[in-house]
Amino acid sequence: MSEDRPPSIQSQTILAGHTVDDVWRALGALAASLGLARATALVSSVDVVLGDVGAEPTLAATDVAGLEAAASSWGFDSFCYRHLPAEAAAGDGAGVHRAHDLLAVDATADLLLLLDAAAVPSPTMVACLVDAVAAPAVAVAEARVLPIELPKPYDPLDGTTSWASSSAALVRRAEVFVALGGFAVDQVGELAADVDLSWRARSAGWRIVHVPRAAAFCDVAPRPWSRPGPGGRHAAELARLLVQHRFGAPPPPEPTPPVRSGDDEFDAEATAAHVARRSARAELASLVAAGRAPAVLPGVAGLAADVAALGSLERRPSASAPSPTGAVDPGTPLDDLLARVGASRPTDGAPSAVGRPQLTVLVRTQGERMPLLRDALLCLSGQTEDDVEVLVLVHGDQTAVANTTTLVGLFDPRFAARVRVVPVRGGGRSRPLNLGLEQARGRFVAFLDDDDVVTADWAAAFTRTARRYPGRVARSRCATRTARRLSVDDPVADYELPGELELPYAAAFDYIGHLRLNASPICSVALPVDSLRALDLHFDESLAVVEDWDLLMRAAQFTGVVDSGEVTSIYHHWDGGDASRALVEAEIWRETHHGLLARWSESPVLLPPGTVTGLVDGTAFQDMLDEYEHLRHHLDLARQRLAQIEGSEWWKLTLPPRKALGSLKLAVRRVVADRKGGGDG
Repeated sequence: MSEDRPPSIQSQTILAGHTVDDVWRALGALAASLGLARATALVSSVDVVLGDVGAEPTLAATDVAGLEAAASSWGFDSFCYRHLPAEAAAGDGAGVHRAHDLLAVDATADLLLLLDAAAVPSPTMVACLVDAVAAPAVAVAEARVLPIELPKPYDPLDGTTSWASSSAALVRRAEVFVALGGFAVDQVGELAADVDLSWRARSAGWRIVHVPRAAAFCDVAPRPWSRPGPGGRHAAELARLLVQHRFGAPPPPEPTPPVRSGDDEFDAEATAAHVARRSARAELASLVAAGRAPAVLPGVAGLAADVAALGSLERRPSASAPSPTGAVDPGTPLDDLLARVGASRPTDGAPSAVGRPQLTVLVRTQGERMPLLRDALLCLSGQTEDDVEVLVLVHGDQTAVANTTTLVGLFDPRFAARVRVVPVRGGGRSRPLNLGLEQARGRFVAFLDDDDVVTADWAAAFTRTARRYPGRVARSRCATRTARRLSVDDPVADYELPGELELPYAAAFDYIGHLRLNASPICSVALPVDSLRALDLHFDESLAVVEDWDLLMRAAQFTGVVDSGEVTSIYHHWDGGDASRALVEAEIWRETHHGLLARWSESPVLLPPGTVTGLVDGTAFQDMLDEYEHLRHHLDLARQRLAQIEGSEWWKLTLPPRKALGSLKLAVRRVVADRKGGGDG
C-alpha cells in the first residue's frame, strides 16, 4: 500500500440464494460504514462489486439500475453486478471463495473487503478494519460477527488469531491475496478455503488479526440448535482434515466411539459426529492412497499447534431467514370467559392510525455501554422485517442522550429514520419501559436491553405470530451465553464470550411453570399494545428486579401466549462481577420473587385451557417430572454398573483383601476411641 495516500478498497459481496431486500439492506449499511471511513480520511476510493453464483440472476435489470443510482448517491467510485459463470459454483458449497477469486482478477485497489451478502456492517467496521490492516505485518483483519460468534481464540491485547473468516474481512490485495494465489478451493474445498489462505499468509510471515470493535451482523454462523445433516457433517469434517493434511498434520487416528450418557438427544448427536469423523477419515485415506490429496506445504512447522487445534468448520450456508416452523396457540382464557357472557375482547390489535408499524422495539440503556448498544442496534438494522420502529430509551444524563443520538446517526439513514432516541428522567428500571409503552406506535411491543443480541428473523417471528394471532402475547425461544469483560489493560475488545450457547428455556410457554421460574427473558416476548392499554397493564415501578416477569404473568392470563417455536434471541449472563454485589442482587431477587408470589396469591388467576387436567395428573409440572425421570434413569444406570462390578471375577478375587482392610480400619477406630476415652478420664 502507498504511504502517500489512504488505501483504496474493492468491496466484494457474493450472492448465493439471497433476496433483493438482503442486497439493499447490506449495501445501505456498507455505504454508511465506508462513508465514515472516507470522511475520516482512512480510505481514498471505493469500488463495489456484487458477484452472483445463483443458477438464475438474483437481480433483475431494474434492480441493478436502482442500485447503480443509489451507489452514485452513496459515493461509491464504481459499482458492478456480475452473474458469474457456472464454474464459480463448482465443487462443495455455494462457490463463494471461487467467486471472490474471479472478482479479484480485475481489481486494482490496495485492499479487498470480503463480505457475505447477508453481512450488515456496523458504522465503524470499515474504519476499524483499515486501521488494523495498517499495522505492521497484518495480512487480514476480520470483524466480529453477530449475533453468533465463531468460538475462535484471539490475543486480547493485539487481536492476533489463528485464521480469519471470509464473512467480513479486509485483506491486502497485492502483497497477500495475489501473491498467495487467492483461495485454494481446488485443494481444500470451499469450507476450509479461508482457513487455508490465513495459514499460508502466516507461513509467509504475516499476521492475522481479529478486530472485535469492527462488528458485522451476519446471521449465517452455525446455529447450535440447527444441526446439519449427515452430508453437511461429512463435508465439514473432510474440509478440516484436508487443510490439516495440507499443513503437515499426521494422519488422524481412528475415532473413539462415544460413550453413552443416557441422554438420547446428546447420544444421537455424539453418534452422528462420530460417523462423520469416521467417513471423512476414510475418504482422506483414500485420497492420499490415490495421490489426489493436497500436497503438504513446506515450511509450516510453526503452525503445528494451530493445525492440531482446528475445530469444526460446520457453517450454515448463506441464505435469507428460515421459514417459520409454525406457531402453537394454546388458547386464551379471556376469550373463553368473554364468550360465556356474550362479550368480546377489548381490542384485537387492529391499527388505530394510518401507517402504524406492526412492531415497536424498546431498547433500554443507560448510555454507559456504547459498544454494547452499538451491537444491539446493529442486530436491529439487520432484521428481515422492516415494519418496525425502534425507541432507544436513554435512562441517563444529557451526555448519554447526545452520545446515543450520535451513534444512531452513524447508521444507514433508512434504518436511522425508524429510530427515535427518547430521554428518560428519574425512576428505576421500569421507568424507561413504561415511557416506551406510552409512546409506542406499533401494534405489538418487543424489548431489547443494550447487552443482548438477536437473530435476523427476531422481529419477523413476532410479526408472523402477531398477524396470525392478534391480541396474544407472541413468544419465541431464547438462548443464553456467558459474557465477561476482559481483565487486561487496553484490550482490543470491550467484552468476550467464553461460554457456549445454551437453550435452558422451554420451547412452549407454561403458565404454572412460570409461577416458579421465569422461562421467558424480556427479549423473547412481544406484547399486544392495545390489549395492555385496554386492560391498564404496565410495568410495576416499585419492583427492583423481575419487572418483566411480573407484567408477562399479569398479561398472559388475559391474552394467552402463542409460541413461534423459533430461537431468535441470545440473553447474556455477565460473569466476573463483584461477588458481594452478586450476593446482594441474589437476595433482592429472592425477596422480590416471594413478594410477587404473595401478590399473585391474593387475586384470582385465569388459567389456560387444559391446566386443570395437568394439575391433577401432574403434567402441569412437566419440568419436575422430566428431572425426576432423568435422575431415576441415572440411578438405574448406576445400579447396573454396580451389579456388573460386584458380579465380576475381579471383585470376587479381591474379596479377602477388602475384608482384611475393613477389619484393619475397624481396629484402628477402636484404638483411637479407647485412647480418647482414656484421655478424658
